[in-house]
Amino acid sequence: MGVQRLVLGAVPERHLGLPDGMSKKDLLDILGVRVDLTPDLSRIAAPTVVLCGSKDRPNLPAAHRFAGAIGGSRLQIVDGGGHQLATDRPAAFAEAVRLAIGLAARR
Repeated sequence: MGVQRLVLGAVPERHLGLPDGMSKKDLLDILGVRVDLTPDLSRIAAPTVVLCGSKDRPNLPAAHRFAGAIGGSRLQIVDGGGHQLATDRPAAFAEAVRLAIGLAARR
């Protein structure tokens, strides 16, 4: 996130494609927030599938940690998917969600 914050800090605001009402400062402030929910993951009791794209290298380690910390969860790596999994691989993402819903319904 630090590298992303640094790069985006150098891009003019008009080129960032920000939603209405969001400033470059708002975006940079959000990227600077650090939240660690790891201690709470073990409290999740709902059926959980952790999805991550195989090309989302910055988030793959976290996906493995999350799946390991959430009891009974399942990790699914979507081949060829990046950080924006739903837009990178929409059909694979939809299928993964359908499977996750099916697993939850059986519990």
